[in-house]
Amino acid sequence: MSSLSWYDALRKSAWNPPPIVFRIVWPVLYSLMAISAWTWWIQHPQSFSVFPYLTPLFFNALWVWVFFVRHELSLSVVVLVLNLLVATVSVYRIYTRCPPAARWMIPNLVWLMFALYLNSVVWWRNR
Repeated sequence: MSSLSWYDALRKSAWNPPPIVFRIVWPVLYSLMAISAWTWWIQHPQSFSVFPYLTPLFFNALWVWVFFVRHELSLSVVVLVLNLLVATVSVYRIYTRCPPAARWMIPNLVWLMFALYLNSVVWWRNR
């Protein structure tokens, strides 16, 4: 069974958006992350670090692999919790060096909270 047909067959939350929303949201969030990095680099190049951006991206990629390739619903919830924690720490680290750059990262935190809700419902309904 392909990952898309597997995903389509899952019981999801009533709040689960249509697939097109995911195709729109992620590029927007990655663009906001790029704007955040650019803002920090332009305003404070001496303190700029790519680490607070790469760590959440690693967890995003890990989640995709765990959820869509491995079909490990419970582990994907754990990865999302870790992603949310890492992203929160990253936003804080960015904020301490360049508050305007951190503001561009807030939508990512909000989306990760929503994704954690969606993923938790999928895990619970498909145990």
